[in-house]
Amino acid sequence: MIMKEVNQSTDPKMENEYKSMTHLSMGAINTQTDAYIQPNHATKSDEYKCPCCSKGVFIRQGEVRRHHFAHTRSENPCAYYSSPSESQIHKDAKMLMKDLLERKIPIRITRPCTSCNNLDIFDIPEITSTSRIYPDANGKEYTFRYNESPKSADVAYIDCDKIVYIFEICHTHKTHEEDRPEPWVEIDATGLHNLVGDYKHKGTLDIPCIRCKTCKPCIWTRLVRKLQQCIRTELELKQQQERVEKETQQRIQKELERIQQQEKDEKETQQRIQKELELKQQQEQAEKELITKLSEKNRKCISCGVNYCKCEQPTFIKYEYNNKLVCTSCRQYRCSCMKITEFFKT
Repeated sequence: MIMKEVNQSTDPKMENEYKSMTHLSMGAINTQTDAYIQPNHATKSDEYKCPCCSKGVFIRQGEVRRHHFAHTRSENPCAYYSSPSESQIHKDAKMLMKDLLERKIPIRITRPCTSCNNLDIFDIPEITSTSRIYPDANGKEYTFRYNESPKSADVAYIDCDKIVYIFEICHTHKTHEEDRPEPWVEIDATGLHNLVGDYKHKGTLDIPCIRCKTCKPCIWTRLVRKLQQCIRTELELKQQQERVEKETQQRIQKELERIQQQEKDEKETQQRIQKELELKQQQEQAEKELITKLSEKNRKCISCGVNYCKCEQPTFIKYEYNNKLVCTSCRQYRCSCMKITEFFKT
C-alpha cells in the first residue's frame, strides 16, 4: 500500500530524481555460472553472491527504485551495495563494461569537443568469435608495452591479437594521455553505473567519454590558423627585413653621397687653394719682374752716373739743345761710356 501511494503521489520528474539518489547498479556473481550479472539481467530464480564478501545477496526489482542487489541485513554488515568504496566502484565498473561488451549491447561512445562542444561519436563494433575481452575469466588484465614502459588496461577489446578499443574506468584519477595507444576511451565509473541502471535494453547505449580531446575539424581549424599565423609572421618578418635592408641601403647611399660631396668639396677647396697659390705666385712673379725692371730701368752707369738706355735694340735720336742721344723707346740717354767700352772691345 505504501508503494502504491508513493507511485500515485510522485510525478515522473520527482521519480527520476528519487531514482538518481538510490543505489548504484553494482553487479553480483551468479553462484552457478560464476558469471558477473547486472541487476537488470538478474532473475529471482537464480542465486547470487557478493563480489566482495562472497555472501549471498538477493535482487530487488521494484517499480520505484533502480534495480539493485542487497545483502540480508541480519547476515552480513558488508557495505558493497549500500556505500561502496572507490576501489569497489572502480572494480565493479570494469566488470560491468566487460559484461556489456560480451552481451553485445550496442554501444556508442560520445565525446564532446573541448573547443566547439560538438560530439564526436564512435560506434563500438560487436565482438566476434575471434574477439577477447579483458580482464579474462581469471581476472587477468591485458598488458602491453607503450612508450617504452609496461602498461595494463582496465578493459581491453582484442581481436586477432590487435587492440580494437581500450576502456579506462575513472573514479578519482584520470589516465594520462601519453600512457595509452589510440583508440581508447575513458569512462566515469559512477556515471556508467547510473547509465546502465537506467538502460531499458532498447536501442543503443550512449556512454560519454570524459577525455579532454579536440575534434578533427577544430584541430584542422587550429592548424590552419596556426599555419596562417606562421605565414603572416613570416611575411611580416620578411617585410621587416626588406624594410631594414632598404633603410640600410638608403643610409649607405646617403653616406656615399655625403662622402662624394665631401670629396668634391675637398677637391674644389684644393683647386681653389691651388688657384690662389698660382695667383699669388703670379703676383709675386709679376711684382718681382716689375721690381727687376724698375731696378734695371733706374740703374745708373757707374762711370758717368747717367741713367742710360737698356733696350736690346735701341733707336737713338739726338736732342738739339744738348746734342745727346736719346732712345726713342725708353726716352733714356745713351751712356757716353759705351764708346770707350766698344773701343776696347774692338
